[in-house]
Amino acid sequence: MKTVFLDENNNIVLKAGNIQLKDGIEALAQDIKTRVGLYRGENRFDITEGIDFDNEVLGKFGGVEYYRQIIRNRIEDAQEVEGVKRITLEKIGTQLKVTADIKSIYGDVAL
Repeated sequence: MKTVFLDENNNIVLKAGNIQLKDGIEALAQDIKTRVGLYRGENRFDITEGIDFDNEVLGKFGGVEYYRQIIRNRIEDAQEVEGVKRITLEKIGTQLKVTADIKSIYGDVAL
């Protein structure tokens, strides 16, 4: 697997005017982070893709397990992912910090 290299602010990384790429487990890790953070409707080529934070998450009373399952489903939808071993959610102010241990075709990855 290859993907476009994004920096910590989701900007495309260029080197000498060329778009940089990531491959293998690094590409998968970046794509999983992007998948979990994708807001439904944000992808203008497929507005059904992403997590529907407005209707599925915010204001719902499903609790932590409900949120964890939504995120697990989003991660497991990636072709290269074989399973999710563990997901931890931590609320920090107004942000939700997600950490996960994932089994992939490239080996295990912790995000």
